[in-house]
Amino acid sequence: MPAPALLADIGGTHARFALAGTDAPHTLLDGSLRSYPVERFDTLAAAARHYLDEVGAAPQRAVVGLAARIDGDTARMTNHRWVVSAGHLREALGMASVTLVNDFVAQARAVPLLGRSDVAVVGGPELAADDGGD
Repeated sequence: MPAPALLADIGGTHARFALAGTDAPHTLLDGSLRSYPVERFDTLAAAARHYLDEVGAAPQRAVVGLAARIDGDTARMTNHRWVVSAGHLREALGMASVTLVNDFVAQARAVPLLGRSDVAVVGGPELAADDGGD
């Protein structure tokens, strides 16, 4: 089984981490989801290291969704003091690759992965079973 990838969702209040299997498109590893207050850690690297030590994992890849504008390999948090560098995080965690993604971009990229049972109609008519949703 290939090594899992580290997934992170970093906001101004919480840092959420999980591990995902890299051999299946939708596989979060059971029991791997954790959430920590960002104020507990001086840096994202410290929070990620705490998580990886807690779950006993050593992934080689990470994708980090941040509530921030990504400028090259750096993101400056708008609601927290952290400044995140993909290169620094990669070195600090001993990984082969770290990708930073704006959290809204991460949400948008996830939409095609949703199945019909993942969607709830809000404030409108139900879609017909054969309606493509256009």
